[in-house]
Amino acid sequence: APAPKRARRAENVTGGELSEDQERIEAYLRSAGADDAASLARGWTASRRTRREGATAGTSDCYYEGHGRKLRSLTEIARFHGHEALSRRAPQPRVPLTDEQKREQTERRLMGLADPHGPPPPPPAPVRRAPVEAVPGGLIKITDKGKLFARCCIGGLLLKTRFDSRGAASEALVVTRPMQGCVCGKTKGPASDYVSCAAGAAGRCGGLVHRRCVGLKADEAVPDGWRCPLDANGFAAMLSVRDGDLAAVTPLVGHVLLRAPDEEDGADSDAPLLLRAVDASRGADGVGEVHCVALEGDDQIYRLPVDAAREAALRREEAE
Repeated sequence: APAPKRARRAENVTGGELSEDQERIEAYLRSAGADDAASLARGWTASRRTRREGATAGTSDCYYEGHGRKLRSLTEIARFHGHEALSRRAPQPRVPLTDEQKREQTERRLMGLADPHGPPPPPPAPVRRAPVEAVPGGLIKITDKGKLFARCCIGGLLLKTRFDSRGAASEALVVTRPMQGCVCGKTKGPASDYVSCAAGAAGRCGGLVHRRCVGLKADEAVPDGWRCPLDANGFAAMLSVRDGDLAAVTPLVGHVLLRAPDEEDGADSDAPLLLRAVDASRGADGVGEVHCVALEGDDQIYRLPVDAAREAALRREEAE
């Protein structure tokens, strides 16, 4: 007759072949620096218990018994025998990122791209744009789950609140509009950065604009009666991100643009992925182009075809 279970455990302690679990224990102890790993491993037996309740029902837990102890992991066995448990690779010291690396990191996060040193990202899913509606003060976007988001007319700023009704979203946009300034829709910044627009408080810019947001150099003088691109009744004021009924509440100037990497869009070769539309003009051939600046950095002007700029503005909205 076969020996009782207790007797078989005792035999494994003194000699004989190691079980599969004991071989795993031996390999771990040897890696942890134990010289007598096989002998130590024979002192342990493993058992598994299946969980019958809760969210993890059906999974099992492994227990190791030996030397009068009941432990839960190979790490605990190694420490029981006086050895340091195997550790993961020590963390590498963090090196501060440069401004250019931070900008690239932001662009990649917005585009959903992987780390340039990691595995290539999966192919992007087809762009599915949520339906939008024009309301006083801007747009509302309706998600698949029925949640509503509100986007301001000026600068295309997205309100952080999720709304449960069109009325609540529209009311929030109406309340927000008097608080906005400049073509970017923000009012933050040193007073020296502002230039007065002759359109005054009734204009779309609110009467004050940041120099960079309208393509002006830091020391560039403006004549009396100067108007910003949104209120100058020129080519720039006619451009919008969307067509039809949505054109009036989606002026292109002031919007942030997100260019697609590795895609030929007619932009200047050194243009960054994130830009802000600050003005627009028509060339001698009548073809329009949008003037842009980087979100941060110098005042260099980059030029982008109108259609590419509109597509980049929509891409930025979908990335938020």
